[in-house]
Amino acid sequence: MPGSAMHAFGMVAPSCAASPPRNACERGRRLPISDHHRRLRDSAVDYARAGWPILPVETPTADRLICGRCPPDPQTAHEWWTDEPYGIACRTGEVLDAVEMPSQLGELVLPALEQHGAVAVVEVPLTGRWLFLVTPGAPRITDLPADSGVRLRGRGWWILLPPTVIIGGTVSWIGRSGPDCRLPHSMTVQWAALRALSCLRRRAAEHVSEHATGQVTS
Repeated sequence: MPGSAMHAFGMVAPSCAASPPRNACERGRRLPISDHHRRLRDSAVDYARAGWPILPVETPTADRLICGRCPPDPQTAHEWWTDEPYGIACRTGEVLDAVEMPSQLGELVLPALEQHGAVAVVEVPLTGRWLFLVTPGAPRITDLPADSGVRLRGRGWWILLPPTVIIGGTVSWIGRSGPDCRLPHSMTVQWAALRALSCLRRRAAEHVSEHATGQVTS
């Protein structure tokens, strides 16, 4: 299933090129880069330095990886993202996984997690989706209903990272979060999402009950 700007994730296709095409400009003769291009490049270098398996992605559609090989070191990341202002994707299932959920759930989950310190949470514009970055390897808990909107992105998938620009806006960090924040355990976030979902559904049921009672008494 290809990634898209509406989902901010995708599957890593085996047909991806080994490395991005090089800029036709010779080294030392490139035109000055924009501020946003510089932010993308610097972010890519920071992610590579942290050991995150980043990948260049086509923008603003965010529906295709430029290549399927991660830069092996920060210097290579610097070269690739100096050549072109690629979007930044990250391969999940290695250093991190992502628990994707509706922002309405995320707003309830985040405060509970932040009681133990800042966590890394990514917001994708227009989609109403938050991505909680978590430790890799855990399965999706079976208690989460299929219609909960909570998805676990692990091995074989990629997600978008800030400050990638997609149709509708820029992928960004939520609140105090960022790449230096701790990664909570995947199960911790999934169980927090389940509790938040139960709370939302209980509130909705109470609202329906109060509305129905009001109609009867009137």
